[in-house]
Amino acid sequence: MNKSKKHHYNRLFLDKLAYTGSYSTPTAISDQTFNAKDYHISPAKSSANLPALPDNEHQLWVQLSGLSTFDTIIALGKRFNINQSDLQDILTTDHITKTSITDKSILLIVKDFYYNEKKELNVEHVCLLLYQNYEISFQESNRPIFDRVSKALEENTSKVREKSIDYLFGILLDSIVNKYVEIIGDIEESLEDMEECLIDPNKADDNIGIKYLTHGKAYNELSALQYRLKNSRLASFIRMTQH
Repeated sequence: MNKSKKHHYNRLFLDKLAYTGSYSTPTAISDQTFNAKDYHISPAKSSANLPALPDNEHQLWVQLSGLSTFDTIIALGKRFNINQSDLQDILTTDHITKTSITDKSILLIVKDFYYNEKKELNVEHVCLLLYQNYEISFQESNRPIFDRVSKALEENTSKVREKSIDYLFGILLDSIVNKYVEIIGDIEESLEDMEECLIDPNKADDNIGIKYLTHGKAYNELSALQYRLKNSRLASFIRMTQH
C-alpha cells in the first residue's frame, strides 16, 4: 500500500472549522477496496484505525456518515490529503450545490431529499470527493443512501469493479439525482390535489395555503438543482466516463 503523506492544517483554520448542520449522528467510516479480481469491505472504523491510501493496483471508496465528530473529520482529512477549502465546504451545509475542481480532485456538493416517517420532505447535505484512484462520500446521517451502489460493487454488477473510479463517482451522483425525478413527480401530484382543495372549499383545511407554498418551494428548488446538475461541466465529464 502507498504510504500516507502527512497533511497539516494551520491552527487558525482549525479554530474556525465547524460543522454547521443539525444532525447529531456520530461519525462512522467504512471502506471498500477493489479491482477487477479483488474486493474487500471493512466495517465502520474509528479515527485511530482509518483506511490506508490504495496501492496502484486497487481503487478505494470510503464512506463517511455523520459530520459531527470533529477529530475524526480532521484525521480523515490529513490521511487523504483533503485541502482546507474542500474540508470547510464539506462541513458547511448551507451550500445548495457546488463543484470544486483542481488538478488533483473533484468535489461535488449536492442535496439528498427524502421523506421522513411523517411523510415530510427532508434534505441532507451530501458530498462526493474524487481523486485519482479513490473516492470519499460524506453524508450527515447514517441513512442507507448508497446501499445499492455498495451491493453492486460487492456483486460486480455490470462489471463495475473493472471500471475507473470516475465511473463509480457517476453512479453515486446518479443515485441521488434519480431521486429528484421521483420526488418531483410526487410533489406535482400533491400540488394538483392541493389546487383542487383550494378551489373546492369543502375539501380545504386551515393549513392548505401553507402546505401549497411549502411544496411549491420544494418543487422549484428540486427542479433547479436537477437542471443545474444535468447541464453542468461536471455532468459532461461524468457522461464521458460512462461510455
